[in-house]
Order: sequence, then C-alpha cells, then structure tokens
Amino acid sequence: MRLLSRKIFRAFPELDEFDDETCKRYINRTSGINTSGVGCLFMIFVFVASFTAWVFIEYNAIQVGVFWLLDKIGIRVGPYTEIFIYLFAYSGYIWFPWIMLLLARDRWLYTQIKKQLQGVGCRECGYCLVGLPINETRFNGFVICPECNCENFFNDRSLTRADVDPTLINS
Repeated sequence: MRLLSRKIFRAFPELDEFDDETCKRYINRTSGINTSGVGCLFMIFVFVASFTAWVFIEYNAIQVGVFWLLDKIGIRVGPYTEIFIYLFAYSGYIWFPWIMLLLARDRWLYTQIKKQLQGVGCRECGYCLVGLPINETRFNGFVICPECNCENFFNDRSLTRADVDPTLINS
C-alpha cells in the first residue's frame, strides 16, 4: 500500500521504470476504461454517507460522550474549551466528508489500475507484460513472456501496444 502523500502509480512496481508524465497518461487511460455513471454515483453515495455518519458521530461521540466523560472524571469545562469542542464537532461537517471522498477516490483508482495491470498479464502464466519489448516480426506484433516463453499476440485478445508500452499513449 502506498502513503497518501505519494503518487498512486508508485504503488505498482510494474510502472516504476516509467517517468511521471507517462504514468499519468497511463492512469488517465486506465481510469477512463469504465466511465459509466457507477463511479460518480458511488462518490456521491460516499459523500452523503460520510456526512450522515458525521451527524451521528458529532452528536453521540462528541456532544454527549466527551462532555459525559469529562463530567465523570470531574473536569470542569471552561467556556473556551467548550467552544473549541463545538467548533471541532461542527467543522467535521466540512472536512470529514471530503476526506472520506478522497479516500474512496484513491481506492477506486487503485482498483482500476490493478485491474488494468492484471489484464496485461501473460495468457499462460499471468506475468505482467508492461514494459517488455514488442516484437514486430509476425502478424500484428507480439510480446514474449520472460517467465514461460509464451508468445502473446496483440490480435489474440484485447491486448494493445499501449497496454504493454505506456510510452505509446498520446498526451
């Protein structure tokens, strides 16, 4: 798994040999594969669900739970501390849904890239063919798998040259 501050394509060792611009074009091509409204609806659902979840978190955990716990411990809450707790609770309506939305988007992109890279595997052993040299000698071209020596022809399945060599993707 990658760190959230890192680029998502660096989570895949198959893309390490390519520069950032090439990887960004590969990601844009990959995320455009399944462009039905399902992804958009899912993001809207995540936003609404996280907003709704914060309503319950804010009331039950913060307003009731924090003040109850402080009362049980015997700590008197001053007016400034109370204002700070309420500001944190109400600001969650802004930041909590956006963080959940970004995490869901990141997970969706990760899944789409993983599906794309699995689809570029050898038909015999499943070895990832990204970055391997393309042989243009016969038919429409092919890639030889270094694991099992199987010839993977481009016209046999939906494998394209841009799937194997991301540098061929136009900007």
